[in-house]
Amino acid sequence: MTRAGLPLDALAAAVERARKAPFYARKLGAAGLGRGAIVDAERWRAIPPTTKDELRAVERFADDLVIAHSGEIAEFWRSGGVTGRPLFYPRTRADVAASLAAFGTAATVCGVRASDVFFCSLPIGIHPAGQQTVRAVQALGAATVWAGAGNQTPSPTQVELVHELGATVWCGMPAFGLHLAHLAEGMGRPLARSHVRTVITTAEPLAASKRALLERLWGAEVRDMFGMSEVTLMAAECGRSPGLHVWREHSFCEVLNAETLQPIAPGETGVLCVTPLSTGNAVPFLRWLSGDVVRIEEGCDCARRDDPRLIHAGRTLAFLKVKGVNLSHVELEDALYGIGELRDFRVVVTVDDRLRVDVESPEAAAASVLAAVASIFTDRFGVRAEVRTVARGSIAAALEGQIKAQRFVDER
Repeated sequence: MTRAGLPLDALAAAVERARKAPFYARKLGAAGLGRGAIVDAERWRAIPPTTKDELRAVERFADDLVIAHSGEIAEFWRSGGVTGRPLFYPRTRADVAASLAAFGTAATVCGVRASDVFFCSLPIGIHPAGQQTVRAVQALGAATVWAGAGNQTPSPTQVELVHELGATVWCGMPAFGLHLAHLAEGMGRPLARSHVRTVITTAEPLAASKRALLERLWGAEVRDMFGMSEVTLMAAECGRSPGLHVWREHSFCEVLNAETLQPIAPGETGVLCVTPLSTGNAVPFLRWLSGDVVRIEEGCDCARRDDPRLIHAGRTLAFLKVKGVNLSHVELEDALYGIGELRDFRVVVTVDDRLRVDVESPEAAAASVLAAVASIFTDRFGVRAEVRTVARGSIAAALEGQIKAQRFVDER
């Protein structure tokens, strides 16, 4: 039953599950939600949001947060963040089943059909996204190619396989999709000539300029998905309305004021706070602050019209500060990918507070690309950057071993 805009019955079940973990038992007690207390809107919003820094500070993670017995654990999932020490979350068989259902929903929303050849270039390993995606798509009846990232199947081989195996859907991180497309053109095998009709992206912000470039180079429609290791895959684009549909059966999303951490009005932009409803049987999460900046809208004319749409606007921590100037990753990426001949980039703040930008472009366009990149930093952001050309493919080669490609690096 939903009251005061909250699915209180589902949240009450999440609270009782979390109470088994000493970490959350203390939080709930401090919030006035002792054992037997009724979960209402006021008490729910009194629960302090949980941050990743809090979890990293827990000295005995298994004792304080894990509520499943060893025999109940089916898998361990690595957290997907790019900063700090990664965490490994145990997952029960019920968690895995619920997660596969969520991935299957995402694939369906993105238009995957049983007749498709689904080519997965997400990392296949200790981070769950790749293997969960292909297992869910197989359950839908589609054929799958478990290529993995470029350090698992070399990028030139992936280009050849996309063509030779007749892939109709490609799935991977946006930046790797661009890397494959640029490499394919250099090989004389443009991916726009392949059978791929849909490119599914996830795990990185998708700027409008990056989306447009992907669609042009692949000759395909781009659909984005969104999720996190702490929950599961949560949302996907239907292609009809802006944003990603969040399925209510798997998670409850709140948008909070970044300063006060209090709920804001519907449709306003704030920080995302998530509570899993179908997972969390091994490690519970209540009011998890993901670090994403979003707004939520209602309504659509697709089959998931009852699920709200999440409009992703970036990450709260996604900026570099150089000489007192905040450089937004999202804004920078959108501007840089808007340069027509730019193929790839990496922005580095060095230990001595210098700003260096490595770029790749066709040799004939190198001078104009260098000038355009330098102009973006001086004219738009008011900072000087050392811009240099690097060998084609060298940036992607350096990033292929990373779960999430880090194109913005602070070495200080």
